[in-house]
Amino acid sequence: MKTITRKLTVAGAGMFLAAALAAHADTVYDNSSYDSGYSLSFANGRTNGNEIVLGGGMTSATITNFSFELYSSLTTVFSGSVQMRVFLYANDGGLVSGYKSPGTVLFDSGLFSLQPPSQFPANGSSLVGTVNFNLLNDYSPVSITTSNFTFAAVVTGLVGGDNLGFELFTNASVGLNYGDYWSNDGTGWQLLTTGQPNSIGAKFEATPEPSTLCLAAVGGSFLIGSAWRRRQANK
Repeated sequence: MKTITRKLTVAGAGMFLAAALAAHADTVYDNSSYDSGYSLSFANGRTNGNEIVLGGGMTSATITNFSFELYSSLTTVFSGSVQMRVFLYANDGGLVSGYKSPGTVLFDSGLFSLQPPSQFPANGSSLVGTVNFNLLNDYSPVSITTSNFTFAAVVTGLVGGDNLGFELFTNASVGLNYGDYWSNDGTGWQLLTTGQPNSIGAKFEATPEPSTLCLAAVGGSFLIGSAWRRRQANK
């Protein structure tokens, strides 16, 4: 058994309340500003992801678009036919050392092909690239009915020297995140940590639900009060 300290990285919620009250798509989670210089590598068939908490004390929202950061040391194309599949989960699954694991699938991108970030047209020779999802145009908006959910992805097709990972960031500017990550190799969810920052660089935009606006105005700071939680996870 290994003790994992789950640190909530606090969002700047002060200026968010006014934006939320406007009732249009706005940033509800943003951890894309402070790059740690580390990445969380993918292994074929293993799903990795972060449980995140909406900013501004929001308890529900409709996700309209999101993005996340990927890293690869490759400056050429992959040797294999690398594909990714992205999920958003409600944390309503079975307990893992006392914490609800990812359960109900709220969003499933289906498989799509990938190349290293250095091959992304907009990035030129960069080793870090951004993957964007516009749910309004390409999928359907996703309703989040609690303050937290898990964002995760799985990769297949890596061969030889192929490598790819989530770029890791610290100090979310909007919303909260934890110092561990969910991982599933097909046998069940685990809570893991690497000893480095484990917060995936990501940004989510959403339209607040009407019932959320009043709650945000009244209790936006309550989440900030719980800065630490501890839990046990099997390694």
